[in-house]
Amino acid sequence: MASESIKFERSGQLALISLNRPDVLNSFNREMALALQESLRQCDADEEVRAIYITGEGRAFCAGQDLEEAISKEGPELQAIVAEHYNPIIALLRHIEKPIVCFVNGVAAGAGANIAWPVTSSLHPGSLPSSRHSARSDSSRTAGEHIPYQGSSAGRRPRHS
Repeated sequence: MASESIKFERSGQLALISLNRPDVLNSFNREMALALQESLRQCDADEEVRAIYITGEGRAFCAGQDLEEAISKEGPELQAIVAEHYNPIIALLRHIEKPIVCFVNGVAAGAGANIAWPVTSSLHPGSLPSSRHSARSDSSRTAGEHIPYQGSSAGRRPRHS
């Protein structure tokens, strides 16, 4: 899928994916979400790709959903945005069995933070017990241990006493 909202290139065995809507802090719209899904599927299927690097163009990683699209009468409804745009991206990020690195170069809010979290949590020893697909209660954490961002619906971070 050709898209100006996602830059995709290969450098040897590394796939480079850049969110490319810097004028709106890389906020997701339908085109960008579907293009990112396609880029991730390409990386998953290509045996020559050994690692994936994701970043944002400009001064932000991703400021979340493009609200103009979300509130437009002609735009998709929220349930469709989540089901068709974001859930497949998160599923792909969790499914791909290749190292994925997100360089969060600025704002990462809403969907942007939720896209970066499955990746960054898999990079920190101890943030997930045995695989990048499982989780454990934050009550088992100790002061100073990395606590990954768990999305806006996951609740509050624990207090350490």
